[in-house]
Amino acid sequence: TGPFMFNITAPQKEQVITVVAEITSAAGSRAETATVSTRVTVIVPIVFTATFRNAGGAAAVDVPVKFFIDGRIAGATNISRIDPATSGTAKLTYLPVGLTPGTHTVRAEADLNRNGVIEPEKGEVAVFDVFYKKDFELTWPWAILIMLITVSLSFLVIRSRRRRR
Repeated sequence: TGPFMFNITAPQKEQVITVVAEITSAAGSRAETATVSTRVTVIVPIVFTATFRNAGGAAAVDVPVKFFIDGRIAGATNISRIDPATSGTAKLTYLPVGLTPGTHTVRAEADLNRNGVIEPEKGEVAVFDVFYKKDFELTWPWAILIMLITVSLSFLVIRSRRRRR
């Protein structure tokens, strides 16, 4: 009785996998077995980095950085410290759930006073870039599998038509 938890190690490529669990419950000489399956979509995260340079004479501490994808907030992080005349890098790991294939924009903002307005005269900055999310990638193993299925189905159709004659 009760829930059972287990971890799944997903493949490193985007794909849909089917997880099958066979459940057996026994009491004395009697046993019941059931099979449960579910489809899992594997999504590979995108790692965004934004590097900011501190041109001032004092260290910038706990610098808040927000990342936006196509104008929507994707996440936020802090750069713990950027010393004078050096650079600091913010990193965001983003799961592109529901992100359609194609070209997208990413914006990273360093808003030092956290007021939601980028004020360049106060050393605040926003950086922009464009990235492309690929569609399902047809690799050779998939192409060969699709060809084999197509040839097999064609063979079966031709064979069944010849038998009818």
